[in-house]
Amino acid sequence: MADRQTKEFLQSEAATWLADGVIDQATHDTLRQRYAFTSFGFTGVIKYIGIMGGLLTFFGIVGGITAMTRSLAFSALVSGGIGCAAVKFGLRLAEDLQEQYSTSSKIIVTLGIFMVCSAVGMLCTSMGIKDMAALHATMVICLPVAFYLAYSSRNTYLLLLGVLSLFHWAGSWDGMLGRSTYAFSVQDPRLMWPAALGAVAIGVYHELFLYPQTGRFYKVWQTVGLIYFNLSLLILSSLSGSSGYALDWVVLFTLGCIAQIVAADRLQNGLLRGFGVTFLAIDIFTRFHELFWNSMQVGTFLLAGGAGLLAFSAALHYYLKYAVAAGRAS
Repeated sequence: MADRQTKEFLQSEAATWLADGVIDQATHDTLRQRYAFTSFGFTGVIKYIGIMGGLLTFFGIVGGITAMTRSLAFSALVSGGIGCAAVKFGLRLAEDLQEQYSTSSKIIVTLGIFMVCSAVGMLCTSMGIKDMAALHATMVICLPVAFYLAYSSRNTYLLLLGVLSLFHWAGSWDGMLGRSTYAFSVQDPRLMWPAALGAVAIGVYHELFLYPQTGRFYKVWQTVGLIYFNLSLLILSSLSGSSGYALDWVVLFTLGCIAQIVAADRLQNGLLRGFGVTFLAIDIFTRFHELFWNSMQVGTFLLAGGAGLLAFSAALHYYLKYAVAAGRAS
């Protein structure tokens, strides 16, 4: 979705095109309506609270009716039917060229997908399939459908839900531990980091060969993949090895961060650069903390760390300056 500055620019350009005779009045009116900027405000809040209230009331009524039947299979059929209808309706709203339903369509699609997945899970339970087997069956059935709908309708939000569900299924878990403590864990980071690297590769392929046919899908694959790739290697590099220090994972994590920065320079990809620089800084601080925290006072620790980072930054600056000058001379 375009931001306010972009919409104002496009409205101005549309007026110029109309004055120059490039477009007719009907096209001009359509463009102005599409790129009109309206603040969300309290009216928008009230509107979406009303939408959520109506949906929850409807789901409550349906839930009460299905509960009275005491049939898990019937509840699954009702939930699945409503979920499919919600997904179809939400995707239709998302196709609106004037983007009037950009937020409400996402809400409806999310609720619809949740109900469909719940329906599949209930059907599995009614057939005696429980626990992890039910989860696997639900993912095997629902994920291909979600990816197909996302690509056929070019719905970025649905693709994001699908990719996140895929990684959650592969072994990433999160939750609240109480007192606003948020926990994130990866069940097996040794398997997760190559899978995440594969997702990044899919994103790069989308960007180089499938854009603009697939829109911003490449950002979804790259963002989610980079998050799990870097977090998995960070977790592995922070585990104690046989000698009390996981040197092999530290080296791999550091090389991975540097590789992201180099690839970003080659591909002119700001997303890769941002993740590479951010996690390289985290890597440097983590290693510094592991090696020197227990042997230094806090003030000395911070002073040494800050001075070291300044020196490292200055060395990189002069190296890049020299490299650019040498490249121009050649």
